[in-house]
Formats: sequence, C-alpha cells, structure tokens
Amino acid sequence: MSDFDFNSLFGDSKLDIDCPNCNRKLTFTLKDVGKTIKCPKCSTLINLKKDSSFDKSIKSVDKSLKDLENAFKKFGK
Repeated sequence: MSDFDFNSLFGDSKLDIDCPNCNRKLTFTLKDVGKTIKCPKCSTLINLKKDSSFDKSIKSVDKSLKDLENAFKKFGK
C-alpha cells in the first residue's frame, strides 16, 4: 500500500470564493490555502489565510490515514 496523506487525497480539491473587490468567482485548491492569489480581472491580491485549526485538522487526517495504513499492514500477518 502506498503512503496516503491529506494533500495526496484532498489537496487538489477545488473551492470557490468571490473577489472582494470585483466579485469575480475565483477557484483555488486546498493546496493554495496559506498562499496569496491574484484576481485575474482586477488584480486584487487575496490572502488565503490558514489558522492553527486548519493545520491541526490536516495533522489529524494524516495520523488517521497512517493508522489505517498500519492496520491494513498488520491485517495480513
């Protein structure tokens, strides 16, 4: 079984927001959280802030996936 983590499973998931300046719909991925994106219409910079709860959630998912992977490895023994 290969290693799975949050980013390999969910990092490319797309989310939409509206530009706060011109209301154009912008699409970004979960991998973009924590970065700054630029609206292609009005050039407004939008900070996709992440807080500690986002990082804690990712760590929790990663730990659960690792635990599941280890359980599958032990299952066949």
